[in-house]
Amino acid sequence: MNYEGEKFLLKLYRELYNKESVKHSGRISDDKYELLNKYLARLEKTEKVFKSEKIELIKYLKKKYYDKYVIKEEDIDSTREDTKKKIINSQKESLDKWIDYLMKEETNYPMWVRYWTFQGMLQLGKYDKDNKKFTKRSKRTTLPFVDINHEALEKTMKEVMAFQKGCKIEDKDLEKLISNGSFGKIYAYNISKIVSNQNRETTETGIWQSFMQGEEIKLAESLEEKNTGWCITSKSIAANYLECGRIHIYYTKDKRGNYTIPRICIRQEDSKIAEIKGVADSQNNVEDSMVSITEEKLNKLPGNKKAKKQIEAMKLLASIYHKHNKNEELSEKELRFLYQIDGKIENFGWGNDPRIDEILKTRNSKIDIAKIFDCNPDKISTKKEELNNNAYIYYGDIDYETNDHYTVPPIVIGDINLKDCKSALGCENLQLLAGSLLASELETAESFNSLETITGSADLSNLKTAKGLENLQQVGKTLNLKNIKTLEGLNSLEETGTLILSNTEYSKGAASLKVVRGNLDISKMIDLSDFKSLELIEGNLICYASNSTKYLPNLKVKGNQYFYHIINIHNIKKRIRTI
Repeated sequence: MNYEGEKFLLKLYRELYNKESVKHSGRISDDKYELLNKYLARLEKTEKVFKSEKIELIKYLKKKYYDKYVIKEEDIDSTREDTKKKIINSQKESLDKWIDYLMKEETNYPMWVRYWTFQGMLQLGKYDKDNKKFTKRSKRTTLPFVDINHEALEKTMKEVMAFQKGCKIEDKDLEKLISNGSFGKIYAYNISKIVSNQNRETTETGIWQSFMQGEEIKLAESLEEKNTGWCITSKSIAANYLECGRIHIYYTKDKRGNYTIPRICIRQEDSKIAEIKGVADSQNNVEDSMVSITEEKLNKLPGNKKAKKQIEAMKLLASIYHKHNKNEELSEKELRFLYQIDGKIENFGWGNDPRIDEILKTRNSKIDIAKIFDCNPDKISTKKEELNNNAYIYYGDIDYETNDHYTVPPIVIGDINLKDCKSALGCENLQLLAGSLLASELETAESFNSLETITGSADLSNLKTAKGLENLQQVGKTLNLKNIKTLEGLNSLEETGTLILSNTEYSKGAASLKVVRGNLDISKMIDLSDFKSLELIEGNLICYASNSTKYLPNLKVKGNQYFYHIINIHNIKKRIRTI
């Protein structure tokens, strides 16, 4: 016996023969190859159980796998029991697919290559389309186990077996990967080749298919082996989403002419667009060629206002990217958009669209920003050591340590992180922050007396007073003032994203506030008299303590309204939920 498979495994897992489960399969006199051979033979006996009709015994064996490999409740950060249950069930479901495939009768591969495959799969996180590799998995990973792409998997196992038999591998890159023995790298390599060929063969012409509650199996099966990166390939996750609303998938033709290649996913929740995902990259952005198709579909669906803004942003980014590739000059408007001066570029995927960084890496940021603000490039700083009284603009993040002191210029394009700082000395000249303010320990905002606009979020959750924020007019995302006792000092604030005032009892000081783009949490507010100018809340209104809405005659709330002590409702627009 030449033990070719055993030698391959022991090259990767040198101490495998010393594991108790392996030693238990043989005798003391057996060498390491004999021990491993007998262990694999024992696994083949287990395989017979999976091929049998003994349902209870199969369930028992699968539970052993779940106990060993599925995430434990204590390793899930969420405090919600239903969330933990969903994560665990989706992992069990995805692990089942691998167990069933590797142990079923039709899988005629030697046990050593199946063991190698299974152990390699357990290490894999999410497939990164951009870098054509898998992320690493840990015991705290909440994602389901990776999808099986049968074509890529069979190629992977056959190639490794051929290499072990001494067969020549024509593809030198593949040969190198196989010689190193990493299942994840070989599997990723084969997936990238298949996806690349698949994308070349397909077209933009396709059909939309809608899925309703109860159709989770049909939905999940239509996405198998397509490597979309969408979580709804899990039946349990698909079922949870379909309980909330329909899911619409756009399929284009495969090489046989059938509409099976998923390109766009639109998920509804009640009467809103909850999510839009594509297959352009690892962030699930929508491909440029699919944007107009997405837009056409959105025009037929309710609750599409935010999604339409994202469509416009994607169109503009595609235009800028096209100009970038042709080395064409960008306009001031395009540069302002690219550097996200007025707010983050909202795309459909997770995180930033990778094209943004790709473009910015090739540009001279000082010249671009000087063009945007019509100033001399010498007035722009890009390094902390350049911060001084002569700087007009700083491009980059500013991270404060406890003893740091910077002279922050009037404009900062980036985030300011004050970490554990109790005050913000040096920020007296700051007027525009094109980014977020992270200042959860800040006790006073008096150094922000010139600040007018924050395009990102502002965590000022430790403030007790708004003194120092008299000139603040706009916050693009969440403004967290949860411990503030009085709004006096917010006299200029006209618009914000979600506004958290959960411990504020009186509205005096909020007379200029007109629009809240997210939720408004005034759960302990008794007096609403200074909200007379408030016209729109795009999210929910949470107001448990007040007993009257007479000071909100012109208010339109797009989300829900939660009241507890409500007695009088005066002209408030949209439905009310009393608790």
